[in-house]
Amino acid sequence: MTGNGKRGSKLTRVTVNLNPRASAALRRVIESTGDSQTDCINHALPLYYFLEKILSDGGEICVQENGEDKLTRLRFF
Repeated sequence: MTGNGKRGSKLTRVTVNLNPRASAALRRVIESTGDSQTDCINHALPLYYFLEKILSDGGEICVQENGEDKLTRLRFF
């Protein structure tokens, strides 16, 4: 990771190689939200950290799909 060359900048420039699954997910999020690649990744990383923190602290993550009564526990591999 490197800074973007501007003095005092709080931005970090990174280069990533996305696998086909991640690339397709990014493309779908962009189509769905209209956000840029950068915005999508900037939203995804804090969410990933939040979910990982819950799981690493022994918690569970459950979702309830629209129109469903039951909760489903998410599992990450």
